[in-house]
Amino acid sequence: MGFSGSASCLSIVTFNNGRGESSPGKRLGLFEESLRASGIEDFTVLGGSAGEWRNVMKIKLLLEFLDSGRARDYVMMADSADVLL
Repeated sequence: MGFSGSASCLSIVTFNNGRGESSPGKRLGLFEESLRASGIEDFTVLGGSAGEWRNVMKIKLLLEFLDSGRARDYVMMADSADVLL
C-alpha cells in the first residue's frame, strides 16, 4: 500500500535546532539534505529557536505546527539527523 494522494496534501516536518552539543558525533540536517537532493524543497524544519535541545520538545513543536493551520491533510515527520530519503 502506497501513498495515493498528491504531494500538495503532504506536509513534511523535521526537527533541527542547528546545534549538536547533546550528540556531538551526530551530523544535523541529513534529512533536509536528502530531500533537497531529491528535488523536494517544500518541507518545514521545527526547533530552530530552541536552546538546549530535549527530545520531548518534539511533541510541543509538532502540536504547535498542527494547531497553526500550516499542516496539510497528511503529515510526515522524520528526524533530521537519523533519516534519509
